[in-house]
Amino acid sequence: MEFYPYDIKNLKEILEKNKDFLESFFGENTFDEHFFNNIFKQSPKILTSSETINQETNARTIPMDMIQRKHEVILIFEIPGLNNAEDVDIKLLGSTLVITGEIRRNYMLSDKEIIKFERKVGRFSKKVALPFIVDNKRIHAKYYKGLLEVRVPIIKPNNYEKISVRFTDE
Repeated sequence: MEFYPYDIKNLKEILEKNKDFLESFFGENTFDEHFFNNIFKQSPKILTSSETINQETNARTIPMDMIQRKHEVILIFEIPGLNNAEDVDIKLLGSTLVITGEIRRNYMLSDKEIIKFERKVGRFSKKVALPFIVDNKRIHAKYYKGLLEVRVPIIKPNNYEKISVRFTDE
């Protein structure tokens, strides 16, 4: 069973499966019904305050850099572990660039062999609002050494004008 850190629904099952080990480390009755009642009460707060999980798709987010040049924006996403083009999907929805995909483990393990998992695998998702009018026909992407680079040509930058605020006594 894969485990995502914010997967509250499966947390109880995982903790119960490993109860003996966890109680030997944390003490008896640490993960009792009181613990789970508090977790389920807090889960909406945990999920909405977390920036590492996308609740709709059960996917984690990915780090990104955005660089603006005169005629293009370069977005660089850190996604180590992709194997081919089927592992990532890039879409432009209106003025929002959406990156989704999945990083898979390239090996199979039994539960007895697992000691620790730290590599980030599983579903990922990122939505980026583009503050420009872009040329969607010329957007292109390349993946190299764990970095996904998406180049987005700018047709016209949005003009931001300062709007003055008038203060009145009424």
